Amino acid sequence: MSVIQLARRRVRAACQLLFLLRNAGLGLVAVTLLVQLIAGVSVPLVILGSGTVVSAATGHTGSIVAGVVLCAVGLVVQQLTAPLQVVLASSVQLRVDAYVSQRLIDSVGAANNLRAVEQREVVQHVAEANGFLDQRAQTPGGASAGALALVARYAALTGTLILLAVVVSVPVALLGLVIALVNRLGQTYAFSLWSAANGRFTRLRRRRQYLRDLAIDPLSARDIRMLRLGGWLERRYEREAMQGLRVVWRTRRRIYGPQAVWCALATLIGSSILLAASMAQVGGQAGVSPGSIAIVLQAALACVLFGNFFPEADLQMQYGRLAWEAILATEQALRTGPIAAADAAERADGAGLADAVRGPADIAFHDVVYGYTPGTDVLQGVSLRLEAGRSTALVGVNGAGKSTLVKLLAGFYAPASGNVTVDGAELTAAERLAWQRRVAIVFQDYARYELTLRQNIAMQASDAGDDDDDGMVETLRQAGLSGAFDTLPLGLDTPLSRLLPGGTDFSGGQWQRLALTRALFAVRHGARVLVLDEPTSQMDARGEAEFYANFLELTRGVTTLIISHRFSSVRQADAIAVLDGGAIVELGPHAELVEQGGHYARMYAAQSSRYALS
Repeated sequence: MSVIQLARRRVRAACQLLFLLRNAGLGLVAVTLLVQLIAGVSVPLVILGSGTVVSAATGHTGSIVAGVVLCAVGLVVQQLTAPLQVVLASSVQLRVDAYVSQRLIDSVGAANNLRAVEQREVVQHVAEANGFLDQRAQTPGGASAGALALVARYAALTGTLILLAVVVSVPVALLGLVIALVNRLGQTYAFSLWSAANGRFTRLRRRRQYLRDLAIDPLSARDIRMLRLGGWLERRYEREAMQGLRVVWRTRRRIYGPQAVWCALATLIGSSILLAASMAQVGGQAGVSPGSIAIVLQAALACVLFGNFFPEADLQMQYGRLAWEAILATEQALRTGPIAAADAAERADGAGLADAVRGPADIAFHDVVYGYTPGTDVLQGVSLRLEAGRSTALVGVNGAGKSTLVKLLAGFYAPASGNVTVDGAELTAAERLAWQRRVAIVFQDYARYELTLRQNIAMQASDAGDDDDDGMVETLRQAGLSGAFDTLPLGLDTPLSRLLPGGTDFSGGQWQRLALTRALFAVRHGARVLVLDEPTSQMDARGEAEFYANFLELTRGVTTLIISHRFSSVRQADAIAVLDGGAIVELGPHAELVEQGGHYARMYAAQSSRYALS
């Protein structure tokens, strides 16, 4: 890294830190600066006081009492400001990190097109930002607090140089300044090179971290013991760790080796010149006191040691901004990615028909084409109608595009060609965000939220649903969770986490029923379509049978799309669509499709013979 590149990097870093500090609050920043300044001034006070004591004790000018008072004041100030520095730095860090975290959430959440956040660059940058934010010490807030902590260091140096100028001369003080800044520049330059190189170790760290997490993960413990992978994992981890460490050691020697030699030589020569010049000028003064010599020696030492590592600032400032850089890179990828233009058009929160109309929706796909990569279309001209208030099942082999069709229905993706209509009107980009609020989906890979039961149920519904306790209890009964609900100690306000006071946890099947409860409650409060993607994959055979026995009752009058590999489930739907080769090849009720003897009949016969279904 050249000097010009380093200068540009530091200017960029300074601008970023100034921007971040604005979000800590000007009042808090001003108080922190004042405390840091006072803490820094205490150092030259102690130096001056000790010199005064030495002069008075050796019979020269000065008062021992005055010197002791100066030392005491300096030490008391240090003791009083130290805890204040910690508290204020923590406050600055918390405020800045809160802004940064919110910025990250907003950046990802503002992308209405799901493909925007699925881009490889976005996923990597978000993971990097999260990693640094989770470290707590090395965060953008830590970098901001570290920058303010430098004020104390530079205030101490300024006071020390003033003492040199008064006791010796201004040229000697300027020489001390040059030595201090050269030492400091050498330290920060080497650290900058190291932090830049450290980013290249990410891949090695990820491999090592994966092996370590795998070895200690409770969910993997059973398989590791059954397959006797413990010894292999240990040897593999040791090999990966040593490989990574050798790269780190080699890079560190390359960066810090020459830098240490040059800095040592510069410090030795500079400190020798500073001490020689200081002693020559002080010695040439008439009636020089030992106290003056003590002040000069301490001041010269402070200038030389200014190149040391500052634990309260250097590490935080070098690494703390990396999370912020990752967030800026995330925003850049969202703006300039392959689907950035389409996503920008979808940011308009239009109301349109999606919000204005109530009741079950009539949805139609018209020759919809969509693919994740150019030249490879998953859906190749899909035409399908989901009639209002009726249930439609979608079947097909793995990879046929069923989940992709659901994401297009929900407005997460935009068709490459063709269109999706709601009640006969095309679902435009401006309406997709509002439309997503009217679609209730139970995904196969549902999320588990460690919130209260009430919050889990109401989060997909409108704001009016928060106080609908009767509706929540009713949908819990519909989803088969009334028995579990009766045992909860705090009812709807029970946290669904054993780590929280009064909390509990659900089994896999119960969590899936809760996801279904959330979707049914959303329909109760205005959702116009219900999508069930393998809604019983975590339930036992009895639970699945109970659910589908009540399926028609649960979905009566609701526009429903159900996806399942179990034909005993889908045959109860009003219509069944078969997706094959990227298109709908069959559509009709169960009995009619079986009678036709096509794709559906063959798949149903194969599964019926295996499970002895009637």
